[in-house]
Amino acid sequence: MVLEDQLPHIATFMASEQGRASADVKQELERLFRNVVRETERGVSLHMDCAKERTEKGKKGCVKKIVVPAAAVWPEGFQHGPLPFFDYKGDEMYCIDAAGLLFNDLAPDTASTWTSKLRCQPSSGWDDVVDYVGWKDIPSVYLLCEQDALLSPEMQTQMADRANSEIQNCDAGHCCMIGQPQRVLEVVEKAAGQVA
Repeated sequence: MVLEDQLPHIATFMASEQGRASADVKQELERLFRNVVRETERGVSLHMDCAKERTEKGKKGCVKKIVVPAAAVWPEGFQHGPLPFFDYKGDEMYCIDAAGLLFNDLAPDTASTWTSKLRCQPSSGWDDVVDYVGWKDIPSVYLLCEQDALLSPEMQTQMADRANSEIQNCDAGHCCMIGQPQRVLEVVEKAAGQVA
């Protein structure tokens, strides 16, 4: 769950420090996150596996729509092994070519800045069996990133089709929230408006 004191950091992450996003976008992202936090019950973790039950009980804070920005959508029972674009070091994993795979749509100096901010991801859990998928119970919107060098547009289309997602497009790389924060905001707001 996002806590109030984390909001400026999240908005700053999403609204690029290199001037690709205006101050208005940053303020709009902060407003969006504050509304999400205000509408939830403090301390409730909004895992998708509890969303259907919470919705049926009429509780606030449930997930009513999922927005998937250029991500893998696996079926229940799926298990994958080590991924070729990660370097595994014990309990940690790092993207092998972050500038080329994650930030390929950004200017080289901006990609370098964002690459320097990356930290490791935990290596455990990536090869576990998928035991629940929220998209079976919750409608979704897939933001297909046409310049994504990590997940091809064809692969993203397969992922979106698997989840029966509404597809929205943008001309961004894998980290669309950095390259095109305004477009991400438009897609999230449209999805939120569809369930309001």
